[in-house]
Amino acid sequence: MKSRILIVSASIGVLSLLVIASRWILPFMGMSGVDGELVHPLTGIVPLMTIVFSLSAITVFVMLGKRDEVVYDEQTQEYLESTIWDYPLIVVENSDLEFNIEPPEERDLTGFKSNGNGGYGRGRALEITALSSHRAIDELEYELAGNPAKSAIGEQGKAAGERITAGLLYDHAGQESFNDSGENHAAESGFREMLLKVTVINSSGQLPPPLPDFAGRGFELAELLAARVRPGVRILGLEGLGGIGKTTLAVKLAHQVAGDYPDAQVYIDLKGTSPLPLPVSEAQARIIRTFLPTARLPENEGELSRLYQSVLTGKRILLLLDNAANSQQVAALLPPEGCLPVITSRQHISLPEIFSCTLDSLNEPEAIELLNRLIPRLGPKACQVAELCGRMPLALRLSAGTLTQHPEMTIDEYAARIEGTGRASRPIEAVLMTSYALLSPGLQKLWRMLAVFTDTFDVPAAAALWKINPARAAKALNMLLANSLIDRNRNTRRFRLHDKMLQYADSRLADDERDKATYLHSAHYQSVLHEAGALYEQGGEYLKQGLDMLDLEWHNIQAGQVWAAVNTSTNRYACELCNSYPDAGKYLLELRQHPRERIRWSESALEAAKILRRRKAVARHLISLGNSYIDLSEYQHAIDCCQQALHLARQISDYRCEADALNGLGTAYFIGGGPARAREFHESALEIARAIEDHRTEAVALGSLGLSQQALGDLNAATMLFDQQLRVARGIGDKRNEAFALGGLGMSHLMLGDSQMAVELLNQQLEITKEIGDRRGEANALNNLGSAYAGHKDPKNAVELHRQALAVARELADSRSEAAALGGLGIAYYIDGDPGIAAQFFEQQLKIAAEIGDQRNECYALINLGEALTSLGETERAIELLNKAFNMARQSEDIQGQANALFNLALALDRSGDRTHAIYQAETSLELFEIGDLPAASVVREKLAEWRK
Repeated sequence: MKSRILIVSASIGVLSLLVIASRWILPFMGMSGVDGELVHPLTGIVPLMTIVFSLSAITVFVMLGKRDEVVYDEQTQEYLESTIWDYPLIVVENSDLEFNIEPPEERDLTGFKSNGNGGYGRGRALEITALSSHRAIDELEYELAGNPAKSAIGEQGKAAGERITAGLLYDHAGQESFNDSGENHAAESGFREMLLKVTVINSSGQLPPPLPDFAGRGFELAELLAARVRPGVRILGLEGLGGIGKTTLAVKLAHQVAGDYPDAQVYIDLKGTSPLPLPVSEAQARIIRTFLPTARLPENEGELSRLYQSVLTGKRILLLLDNAANSQQVAALLPPEGCLPVITSRQHISLPEIFSCTLDSLNEPEAIELLNRLIPRLGPKACQVAELCGRMPLALRLSAGTLTQHPEMTIDEYAARIEGTGRASRPIEAVLMTSYALLSPGLQKLWRMLAVFTDTFDVPAAAALWKINPARAAKALNMLLANSLIDRNRNTRRFRLHDKMLQYADSRLADDERDKATYLHSAHYQSVLHEAGALYEQGGEYLKQGLDMLDLEWHNIQAGQVWAAVNTSTNRYACELCNSYPDAGKYLLELRQHPRERIRWSESALEAAKILRRRKAVARHLISLGNSYIDLSEYQHAIDCCQQALHLARQISDYRCEADALNGLGTAYFIGGGPARAREFHESALEIARAIEDHRTEAVALGSLGLSQQALGDLNAATMLFDQQLRVARGIGDKRNEAFALGGLGMSHLMLGDSQMAVELLNQQLEITKEIGDRRGEANALNNLGSAYAGHKDPKNAVELHRQALAVARELADSRSEAAALGGLGIAYYIDGDPGIAAQFFEQQLKIAAEIGDQRNECYALINLGEALTSLGETERAIELLNKAFNMARQSEDIQGQANALFNLALALDRSGDRTHAIYQAETSLELFEIGDLPAASVVREKLAEWRK
């Protein structure tokens, strides 16, 4: 039908164009007649022909715009276009919002209040406009070709699909109605009712609901329940063939005993039957995030395993580890005493203290009972169907779905179809082939395209994959659900394919279909990442929603990025996506990803940007690489990347990238021990940021400049800079920079002797870092607050805070924060009168700082260790260390560091009996303290007065 309309419209358009053209061509060729009698009639109809041509052209363009949509057979089309649709979607206000079909750095998020700095601050209630996941492929191709369009795309603009982020397991819903209540809430009104904002439910890792039609397995269930309380049994295992019902029984068991494990009941699909089983580290991370949702976890597997055991220790947790590949995969996931791991696998799991239950086919009464619950009309024929299915639960459910959807089919006809597959001896395969064959061709195509989902997915994801609007996608999913070809979690309404079905669907997928589907999958999850990042940047209640969305879709997002990275050199669309992935959800990724993983993404994106000849993107990815290397304390790599970015940014006159590169260079030089050089870079960045009115970059430059001034001893200037940063950050709703400014102000007040004000400000910093889930910032805030309590002569609180900071730093594998926490602990113990313990902490701080090249931490570790050794009477080594510290501080022009090193050197010299040299060094330190107008100057004066008596 579509092709006929296209041909007719094109023909009418061509004819009308010929009529219009004839009005001027005939006179030009001298064929208008003697008195123009051939032209005059045309003059009157030219306006009409113009209208006809315009309408024809519009029709042609509209039909061409739909040329890549899935073509349905009559049966599927009739169903999808019916007015009854009961799958509830949550949509957003303003149905005419523009789509985000521009690259992330150029998108105008209509639903967010722009804060003028390239990000989005607090504004009106969130309206999700990141609907690029619902674009037609031709629209996206147009964008990737360098022509971003901004118009909404037909029906897809009428509804934003619900994105409910939730649990990770799905049961067969069989013949349940589309809406559990049986009510019709949906599309008859054409989505006129638009809800204000998206609801995000975080149920990641929760137990799936038990099947309402569960039948059989009474003996096995009783056996497992009895084994659980038996001495010497800590693990329950369920083994058996695929489709035998292991997961269903495990879920039933878990719900029955859940009350004994009140801290959490966690479900993890280990994907042991897939070509790429879930890595142990990823499984550990998912479980840890049940308790630490905002944590950025260590990449080192040993550290992650230690954290995993630490988090679970002392808790009562039920852990359902589904689809384990082998014993090795689950061994590292076994929780401490007091927890119950329940493991399902097709393989034999051999572990100490495990009770294993091997499942076989259901017995005949159980199989008949299950069939009668699923499809009561079978009656006595249920026995025949059960035998056809080998009494295997998965095959029984598939058969029930097929027979329900085809009431005209007799059992004998169905049996003949199964026999006709030639696989009757393999019941699940035979039943699955029959169910697939009975689908309409259009629905077959939709189902096999779902093979690209290796994790759970929602309605918008299917809509993006199929290039139809969410309402039609939901209807198609419900048709597949009614045929028992997909699973749906009744609580979360997310979908998945059983691994047996996933393998079969993939085997039916043509190469060109797979290429297109994997591209659409990658494009959709790039948009999901962007959407999660936009939620996170909104802050407040949306911040947690962004994190939840990222965690739930993380496996899909990673798969999308990997596909884009692998295909960069051969596929332009993959190249575009690979280039844009690190920019989508940038600040969220900084929070969640380990720097090493960020580096991998940025390196792939950098290569893609070079292929695309996008110099602006090249500069941006170089800056991201530099920032990641700073987080890893690899300062020379950071400097190299930022210098390349700076050179390129200046070549292309990209002032924002230039400012970002200057800030990156300044930070790298500051940590590497060059605050004077850092100040120059940050001053240049600040000047550019103000010139282009980039307030976020301005806030970063102000804060970094404040740190440099602190190190150089100008505390008054530092205080003014942090105060300016605070005002700018609050003006744009930038919580991260607000926390940074509060930390800087607090430490300035501490250095000026006002520890009470410092504690107040630093408590605010800590509160904000926890609110936004910035764990690295939280470690910094805890260290700052610990230093403030130490300055307030409260070593016990200081020790507690630094211990918390140390735990967070090690959790993140953040060596710089770890060194600072160790130094803080040393100071607290020294103030508490235990220089021996203090010296041990300073030794650890010194070792880490030297290893990572953090000269500032190394310098202060030397000073503090020298002071502790002086108290212990080890003056010779103390003098050696303090001389080294002074030279490091002088080289970096750190006024405060020089002053502290010299005064402690004076104390060591006096302790060793050389008061003359002690007085000389103390006098020099006093001059330096007075430059910065530091409170320590009065202490030096008192000591000098004492020595001169």
